[in-house]
Amino acid sequence: MTEISATGGYAAKTITHTWAETSAGTGIWRFSGGADQVWTASGGTFDTFRYVVLYDDTHANDALVGYWDNGSTVSLTDTNTFTLNLDANFEIFTLDG
Repeated sequence: MTEISATGGYAAKTITHTWAETSAGTGIWRFSGGADQVWTASGGTFDTFRYVVLYDDTHANDALVGYWDNGSTVSLTDTNTFTLNLDANFEIFTLDG
């Protein structure tokens, strides 16, 4: 994967997360910041993108954790925003054992 250019207001975001055990062998990984993630174009246009990627930068190979597919390409022009709209609990995924 190639990250889009850090121009037009785009910057990669660092998130914090929590892991919550919900029952034997089941857990939920969620954003601990408790907010949807928003990017706003400023002073230009973002590169065109289709996916929002979540990866673990503490892993030697920046291991892919998951991604969101927007279904088509997105291009943000000056002042437009893109929101990664998470569920009400800001859950990234649930793992059932």
